[in-house]
Amino acid sequence: YMKKRDNTEDLGSVIKRVFTQGRLRKPFFENQIQLFFENRFGNHFSSSIHQLFLKDQTLYLKIQSSSFRNELQLQKELLRKKLNQQLGEDYVLDIKFI
Repeated sequence: YMKKRDNTEDLGSVIKRVFTQGRLRKPFFENQIQLFFENRFGNHFSSSIHQLFLKDQTLYLKIQSSSFRNELQLQKELLRKKLNQQLGEDYVLDIKFI
């Protein structure tokens, strides 16, 4: 018979703490963002975006197609809000196209 410890945590809290304090958060968010764009724009996304990365809560997208870049620029704020919904928090503060 084992005595229950008072310092136990539920699994969800432990996982959330690991992601928010560890180095897994940024790569996880970058992966989620890439999946978001692939689901939203399909193959056009894969062929047009050459680089996607997060730095200081800003999403940087390197886009080859100027017409696709302009289309995303027009939807920038909507995309940012949708991305943050997907991530479950207001992590992406800005989107820059390079």
